Amino acid sequence: MDMKSGQESVVASPFTLQTALASLIGITVLYLAREVLIPIALALLLSFLLAPPMVRLQRWGLGKTFAALLVVALSFSGLLFVAL
Repeated sequence: MDMKSGQESVVASPFTLQTALASLIGITVLYLAREVLIPIALALLLSFLLAPPMVRLQRWGLGKTFAALLVVALSFSGLLFVAL
């Protein structure tokens, strides 16, 4: 494409010292908070994995509490089966 003299190209902003410092601070905070953030991330992952079976059990007529207990019990027994 031919650019005319009055047009500027649309390019992402350059990587500046401010961007580098913000990235370094963000990475440092994530590194120092990993003991808290990793369990939270695993809990979110498990909730996404276990929600569909729980909803299916609720549609079959089980209560929310019993469905949750059953899904958690089955998932932990599956983990124990794989681990042993």
